[in-house]
Amino acid sequence: YIRSTQFDYIGFDDTLMIADHYDYLKDPANIPGAFLHDACKFDNEPGSVCIIYRPLCTVSVMIDAYFGDRTPRFYHYSNIFYHLLACISLFYFLVQFGMKDITAKALTLLFAIHPVMTMAVAWIPGRTDVLFGLFAILTITHFMKYIAAKSTKSFLLHLLFFTLALFSKESGVILIPICFLYLLLIRKEIKISPKKITALNLLSLAAGYGVILFIWYQLRAIALNDVPPANTTFSELVNNAVNNTPLFLQYIGKIILPFNLSGIAPIEGTNYLFSIIALVLIAAALYLSKEKRWEYILFGFFWFVSILALTLLTPAPELGGLEQRMYFPLIGILIVFAETDLVKKMNFKNNNSYWMVLLFAVLLVTAIYTVSNFKDRFFFW
Repeated sequence: YIRSTQFDYIGFDDTLMIADHYDYLKDPANIPGAFLHDACKFDNEPGSVCIIYRPLCTVSVMIDAYFGDRTPRFYHYSNIFYHLLACISLFYFLVQFGMKDITAKALTLLFAIHPVMTMAVAWIPGRTDVLFGLFAILTITHFMKYIAAKSTKSFLLHLLFFTLALFSKESGVILIPICFLYLLLIRKEIKISPKKITALNLLSLAAGYGVILFIWYQLRAIALNDVPPANTTFSELVNNAVNNTPLFLQYIGKIILPFNLSGIAPIEGTNYLFSIIALVLIAAALYLSKEKRWEYILFGFFWFVSILALTLLTPAPELGGLEQRMYFPLIGILIVFAETDLVKKMNFKNNNSYWMVLLFAVLLVTAIYTVSNFKDRFFFW
C-alpha cells in the first residue's frame, strides 16, 4: 500500500472531501461542526446534502489537513496507518477469541494483504470502513474481556470503542447483536464460570448502549435535518433486498476469488460463475472438515451477513457494490475458515502448510496489481 502515497485524487468523493474544502478542514475550530453536518456538507454551505453521518472520518481528515496540505500524500499515509492498527487489533482479537498463535498470525496476514482491502486503504474516503473496522474489532474484543472478567475497565473500553465505531459508520448498531450472539453461541460455558454474567451486567450494558444511541441519534438528527425522511415501507425493504442480492453474491465471489477487482461493480456485471465457485469451495471446505464447531461457523456467517444486510436493504446503488464495504465483514469469513481442517491443522514445521505460503504470494501480487486502480482518475474510471 505504500505505493498509494504517490497517487493522485481519483475524482470519486476524495476531491469533495479534501481538495474542495481544504481551507475549512485545516482549521481545528471547525472540528465540532463535523458532528453537526452530514458527510457531504461543510459548515452551512447550500446544495451539498446526503444521508451519510460519519463525523469521525471527517475529523480524521481534518487532522490530516492540519498537519499536511492539499495534496493527497499525507491522507494516504494515514489510511495505511489506520489499516496497520486494525491488523494489530485483529490479531489481538483472534487470540482473545481462542485461536492458536500461528492461526491468528496467518489470518491476520491474510486480512492485511487481501486484495479486496485495496479500495478501503488506497482510496482516501475508504477510511470510513477502516476506522469502523478498527473500532468494531476493539468493541467486540473488550466485550469478550468484560464477559470473561467483569472488569470495569473492559466495560468502559467496550462502550468507548462502540461509540467510536458508531460515529465512524452507521453500521455500528449491528455490533450489539454480534456481541450478544457471541454471548449465546461462543461463551456458553459462562454458566459454570466462577464469574457468571448477571442481570445487573446485562442491564449495565443495555443502559450504556441506550445512552450512546440516544446521543448519536440526536446529533445525527441535527446533522440530517435538511434531508427528507425516507418513509420506506416493508415491501420496499423486501424489494431492495431482492434487487441487491447480486451484490451479496459479488462480495462472496470477490473474497474467495479476488481477481479482476475494480473498486465498484454494477449489479448487472456480477460474475455469477465466481460466486457459485466460491460458495461451492466454502461448502466443500466445511463438509470435509471433521473438527468444525457449528457455533463458531454460525457466528462467523452472522458477522459477515449482518453488516452487509444494511447495504442490501437500501435502494440499489447506481455504481453497484463498493469493495471497501467488505473490510469488516471479511473477518466473519476468516472466522468460518478457521473452523476448517485446512486451517486448524496448519503447521509450517511439518511442511504441510506451504499451500498457505503460495496463497499469500498470490494474494500479495494481486493486491499490488489492484492498488494501481486508484493511481489517478484515468486508471480508476
